[in-house]
Amino acid sequence: MTSTKRSGPTPKAPIDRYANAYGSCPSDAVPESKYFHSSSQTLSCSPPIVNGSHRTANTPPATPEVIASLCFDPLKWDHALRPANWVGRWPPTSAAQLMNTDFDLALLGTNRQQNAFLKRKEPLEKDLCLGKWCWQTFSLDGFLCARNYTLQTVCTHSFTDWAQGCTDWQSRFEIREKEGMRYGLYSKCRWRVGDVLAPYLGELIPFPTANTDYYHEVKIGPNFSGWPAPVAYVDAERYGYFTRFANHSCEGNAVLCEDRVRDVEVGDEVCVDYGVDYFRDRRCLCGAGKCMSLGKE
Repeated sequence: MTSTKRSGPTPKAPIDRYANAYGSCPSDAVPESKYFHSSSQTLSCSPPIVNGSHRTANTPPATPEVIASLCFDPLKWDHALRPANWVGRWPPTSAAQLMNTDFDLALLGTNRQQNAFLKRKEPLEKDLCLGKWCWQTFSLDGFLCARNYTLQTVCTHSFTDWAQGCTDWQSRFEIREKEGMRYGLYSKCRWRVGDVLAPYLGELIPFPTANTDYYHEVKIGPNFSGWPAPVAYVDAERYGYFTRFANHSCEGNAVLCEDRVRDVEVGDEVCVDYGVDYFRDRRCLCGAGKCMSLGKE
């Protein structure tokens, strides 16, 4: 059956006038191993890295698998409470729905409907786009994305494309064995303050797990000023990316989900500060000059 209602002209897809301003993808396509291996041994004889034993876990340590995007199980979200800021159907069916903080107000309808929504929710907070590629080599007058340069531009970038920029991560990082900490993440090149090193990936879950060694709290959106931002957790215990091997240091040179906070030289270990909550029942072994465990029994 054919409808007799005229639908009007088909809307054209937005055109990114600055599509060539970001350079080419920094990473060539490389075959990805299913598991992580230490560079301390040759790959041919190096067994896959296995997680260390957890203090309270009753299951055997997992062998984490390499992933290129967030894992998501809709069944784990069936009983999660709908956040106060959520717009659209709930529960979610994909990680992309939860991580999309750049909500388009036009989806709400007329200007009156949009204003009524904002009156209840407060202004929408928008995050800056990180650009077309991770490790992007070009920028537009210092901006990674043209949308951050001019509001007249529609951003067409996606996380899938952005993550392709660091698929060849072994050309710039390596996982080495480290005494007292099993493994550590080391840089093969120099990074400047503010550089984005790579995403922290894992399974996106609504509630924290018993083993907190590998999870990181993230905001889910959209977010509105005046409202507490709802959170979820990225659990990298069984699935993750090479960034899961960044150890803690009380004088870390990077931060999770943000960027590098001080220069990282060739051969430096990449470390982040896990925060004091992580060490409430643990002892820090980083050995930094300002280590929180110095002077404690």
